[in-house]
Amino acid sequence: MESSLFSWGSLKEPFWQAVRFGGVGIIIGWMLKSFVG
Repeated sequence: MESSLFSWGSLKEPFWQAVRFGGVGIIIGWMLKSFVG
């Protein structure tokens, strides 16, 4: 339990950065798909 909470606390910022980056990648990919398709 403690190790899980520590892991979440230490990975929270990189996790949200990955979520933002992934969201941008999905939006760009969707735009390219609509332009190409």
